[in-house]
Amino acid sequence: MTIHFPWKDKSPNIAPGSKPTKVRKLHKDSEKKATLLLHTILAQRELTMRFDDWLWRKKLIGLLVVVVVIELILLLVPWDHG
Repeated sequence: MTIHFPWKDKSPNIAPGSKPTKVRKLHKDSEKKATLLLHTILAQRELTMRFDDWLWRKKLIGLLVVVVVIELILLLVPWDHG
């Protein structure tokens, strides 16, 4: 996944062999923190989505079990159709 940081476009080009400035280092640190934060948020969303899917599956399976039990009761109990 490529993440676009707007300040990268505005940062000055550094000539080969020259040392990066403190501002550039701060930008790099900010970029690392922002990337880490973004990955944390995405991981949290994925876990939430998985939990929601699991919850829905659990509810659907529970509903299916209830329907099957009701059907079995209706089939096995002798009803007087008098």
